[in-house]
Amino acid sequence: MYEASFALANDSTKTEKIMLVSPAEVPGEGPTKKRRGRPAKIGHFHEDAGPNHLLRIIFKPTFGRLMIPKAFVKWFREIPSNIIVTTNTRCNWMMTTRREGNDTFIDQGWTTFAIAHQLKVGQFLTFRKVSSLEYSVVIFDHTCTKLNYYRVCKLVCRELVSSMISAKFAETMIVFLLVLLIAGNLTSEGKRPLSILELGAQRITSPRCFLVAPAYPRRKKGSMDPAELLTGPALPWSYLACGLLGLALLWPATRLLEQFWRRPRRLERALRGQGLGGTRYRFLTGDAMELGRQNKEAWAKPPLPPRCHDIAARVMPFLHGAVREHGAPCMSWFGPVPKVTITDPRLVREVLASKFGHVQKVKFPVLGKLLALGVATYEGEKWVKHRRILNPAFHAEKLKLMLPAFASCCQELVGRWTQSLGPDGSWEVDVCSELQTLTGDVISRTAFGSSYLQGRRIFQLQSEQIVHFMAALHKFFIPGYMSFPTKNNRRMHRINNEIESILRNLIAKRMQAIEEGESTKDDLLGLLLESNMSDKDANGQSVKGMSTEEVIEECKLFYFAGMETTSALLTWTMVVLSMHPEWQDRAREEVLRIFGKHKIDYEGLNRLKTVTMILYEVLRLYPPVSAFTRQTYKEIEIAGIKYPPGVIFEMPVLYIHHDADIWGDDVHQFRPDRFAEGISKASKDPGAFFPFSWGPRICIGQNFALLEAKMALCMILQRFEFDLAPEYTHAPHTVLMLRPMHGAQIKLQAISS
Repeated sequence: MYEASFALANDSTKTEKIMLVSPAEVPGEGPTKKRRGRPAKIGHFHEDAGPNHLLRIIFKPTFGRLMIPKAFVKWFREIPSNIIVTTNTRCNWMMTTRREGNDTFIDQGWTTFAIAHQLKVGQFLTFRKVSSLEYSVVIFDHTCTKLNYYRVCKLVCRELVSSMISAKFAETMIVFLLVLLIAGNLTSEGKRPLSILELGAQRITSPRCFLVAPAYPRRKKGSMDPAELLTGPALPWSYLACGLLGLALLWPATRLLEQFWRRPRRLERALRGQGLGGTRYRFLTGDAMELGRQNKEAWAKPPLPPRCHDIAARVMPFLHGAVREHGAPCMSWFGPVPKVTITDPRLVREVLASKFGHVQKVKFPVLGKLLALGVATYEGEKWVKHRRILNPAFHAEKLKLMLPAFASCCQELVGRWTQSLGPDGSWEVDVCSELQTLTGDVISRTAFGSSYLQGRRIFQLQSEQIVHFMAALHKFFIPGYMSFPTKNNRRMHRINNEIESILRNLIAKRMQAIEEGESTKDDLLGLLLESNMSDKDANGQSVKGMSTEEVIEECKLFYFAGMETTSALLTWTMVVLSMHPEWQDRAREEVLRIFGKHKIDYEGLNRLKTVTMILYEVLRLYPPVSAFTRQTYKEIEIAGIKYPPGVIFEMPVLYIHHDADIWGDDVHQFRPDRFAEGISKASKDPGAFFPFSWGPRICIGQNFALLEAKMALCMILQRFEFDLAPEYTHAPHTVLMLRPMHGAQIKLQAISS
C-alpha cells in the first residue's frame, strides 16, 4: 500500500501539527512497527505553493494500512465516514474511513486511487483552490516539476457537507476529499474493462452516502507490485444499479430535508431568539392542517345574527386565535415557510412601502401562470416597465371613455331584473352570481370592445379556473404537485391553453388593425397596445414594450382582479344596505337628487358623497381581500426584529379594519359617516384603511373598480328597493375573496314611478 503524508501548503507553521504518517514500515524499524511521537517532516514545498494551495500528498511504498493519527482528528474536529472527489471524466470516486477506538483508518480505495493515477515514490499532489467548492489537483515529482498524465488531467474535489455547516468547518473537511470509494475495479494499463460508477458532476451534500468497494486479495509476501491488487472480480452490476439508484435518490432527499426541516427549524430559532412568539413548526404542512380544521369548525357554526358585522373570528379563526394567544407580531407556518402576522398599521406601511427593496410579492409561479400573472406579480425593472405602460389606460380621462360600456352592462342587468319581477313587483334573487356576471361583462366590454362575445367566453373559463384554483391552493407546497396528472390539474391546463389561445388571436387581430392604420379604440386592450407601442424610458428614449405573452398575462389579470373584487364589493354593499335600510334610503335620495331617473354621467358620479362613504364602509367591514402578503429576500429589520430571507409577512386587512384600538368602540357598527371627512380622518391612524393595498404597489385598478361599483349601485337604487330574503344566512367566509358562504339572497321590489 501507499503512505500519504498531509500538510497545509499555505501555512508552514501548522505543517508538523497536522502531518500524517501511517503505521507503515519505516526503514530500519521493521515492517510492522508504528512510528511514535512527533511525525517526521515531509520535505520542502514546491516554489509555486501559495495561498490557494490547500495541501499536498507525498506517496511512499508501505506495507501497512493508512492511519489518521488522533492529533490530526482532533485538529480537524471530525472525519467524515466517506469522502468524494469528482474527476474530469465526470466520475465520482468514493472512499470510506472507519474508526477503531481513537484511531481512524482509510481501509478501502486508497491503493486503487494511487495505482489508477500511476503515482510513484516521491511524487506528490498539490490541491489548488478554484472556488469555495472546488480544488484542482496538480501532480509534481520529487524535483517539484509539474507532471502531466493522460489519466490525471484535473480532479475536482467537492464538499461533502451540507450548507448547514460553517464555511470554516467546511474548508477543513475538504482536506479529507482526497480519497474516494471506487465503485468498481480499475484495470492497470487498460487490460481489463473499467467498472466505474458514472454519477455525473452533481454535488453530493450528505456525508452519509458511500458505496463499499470490493475486497482485494492479499498480496504475495514481500511483493511491491501494486498491480497485483487488481486481480479481484469486478463489482456486480446489481451493486452498481443499487448504488446508482441510492445516489440518484440522495440528492432530492437531501434537498427536501433542507427545505422542509433544516431551513424551517433554522428560521424558527432565529425568530424565537428575538422574542417572537407563535406556533411551532410541524414537518411539511406547517399550520395547514390546523388552519383547515379551525376553518371547518368556524364554517360549521350557526350563522351570525343579522346586522352583526363582527366577522373576524369567523372568517380568520386561526389568525384571530394566534394574535389573541401570542400577541402581534406573531409567527405561524405556511407549509415550511414562517409567516409573521403584523397588525400595526405603521409596520404594515413600512413593509408595503418596501423602502429598501428587501421584500417582494409571495410567488406561486405554477398556480399564478394558470390563473393570472401580470403587473401585480412582477418585481424590479419588469414591474416598473409594465406599470408605466399600464398607467395611461387607468387615467381618469381614459376611464371616462369607458363609462358607456359600464352603463350598457348595468342596463342589461337591471333590465333582466325588471323582466323577472312577479305580479306584485318583487323578485327574490341570489345577487352574488348576478353581480359576478355583471362584472365579467364589464371587463369583457371594456377590455375587448367589439370582441365582446369572445371576451365573455374568457370570463366563463376564468370563473371555472378559479374553482379549480381553490381546489389546488392548499396542496401547492407539496413538491411537484402541479405536475401530477390529476383530473383537476389537467383541466386547469386545458382551460389556460384555451384562454391564451383566444387572447392571442384577439391581440394578433388588433395589432394587424393598428398596423393598417385603424384607431386603437377606447377599450383596455387598445389603450394597452397603444401605450405599449409608444413606451419610452425616463430619458424619453423609445424602449422595447411588452411581448405578446406578457400582454396575454395582463389581460388575464384584468379579468381576475376586475371581476372578482368588484363583484364581491357590490354583493356586500347590497347585503349591508338591506340590513340598514336607513342608509339605503339616504343613498337613494342622493342618487335621485343628482341624477333623477336620467342617465348616469361621470361628473355626477364624482359628486356622490353618501354613496362613496357607504362603499368605503363596506370595504372596511368586508374587504374583498382579507390579507396581503410579502416575502423577504434579504434580511430586513422592522421594529427591532431582524427577519432573515424567506419570511412571509401577513398583513390582515380584515383584522386591522376591525381593530377597536384603531377605529374606536363602534368598530363593528356600520357607520359610513366615519368617512365624512375623508379616509385619513376616519380612524386614529391615517393608514389603517387599505382595502386596495398601500404604497407603490397599490392596486392600479382601484378607480376602475370604484367607478364601476358606483355606476351599478346608482342604477339599482334608481329602480329597486331591496331587503334580505328569508333564505339568507349571514355567514361570511373567504374563498379567494370574502363572500357570503350560502349566497346573497335579496328580495327586490320595483320602485313605482
